[in-house]
Amino acid sequence: GLFNHRHMRAKLDSLGKAANAGVQSAVILIELDNFENIRRTLGIALTNDIVRDVARVLKKSVGERDHLARMTEKTFSVLLPEQGLEEASTIAEKLRFAIQEHIWDHAGHSVATTCSVGMGIIDPDRPNPELVLEQVDRAVHEAVSLGGNVVRVFQPDERDLEAEAATVELSSAVIDRAFDEERASLLFQPIVDLAGESTEIYEILLSLKDRSGAPFANEDIFKILEASGEA
Repeated sequence: GLFNHRHMRAKLDSLGKAANAGVQSAVILIELDNFENIRRTLGIALTNDIVRDVARVLKKSVGERDHLARMTEKTFSVLLPEQGLEEASTIAEKLRFAIQEHIWDHAGHSVATTCSVGMGIIDPDRPNPELVLEQVDRAVHEAVSLGGNVVRVFQPDERDLEAEAATVELSSAVIDRAFDEERASLLFQPIVDLAGESTEIYEILLSLKDRSGAPFANEDIFKILEASGEA
């Protein structure tokens, strides 16, 4: 079977962390064209069979290290770790062509469909996975607006670059403001080497509280640090 939405989001977060360490990866979203027409014509049960067949076609077209997941009833995602724009563009086109060329025979019905594909890159300049996913979704909508059966690569314009810079600035400001208002603290915990090494090593723990005094969850703190480029 395919990975689910939850696994994809967890893997996407790990690609964002890798991007902060200098590793480039790619995100692909695939939306089936004329999905609503197929469902109106064939009904829910047969449409679900066709979507499962689409999943099998896609699975044959991705590599062992790639992550294929079903996001919605008509949308799939593919995460390509450690692959750049050129490699990802080739794979995106391969996936589009595989769906275009496949004919589904179900209960006496021969069905052909196509897909709209969007893709984008997570890299040190764009390490925020949520923002990249939103941008790739915009590329899918652009592909749909062009009539479908096409691959569109997200190309950030000046507004997108400003939004990314603002995200980093906002995240840094959250941390700075917390220290100014004494809602943040650093704890230095020594790590004892049982082998007797004399080098002193400390683990640094960051504690953050919101304005009500409630502590931020560790996951939320890491997201703030990640967006600010400190993680």
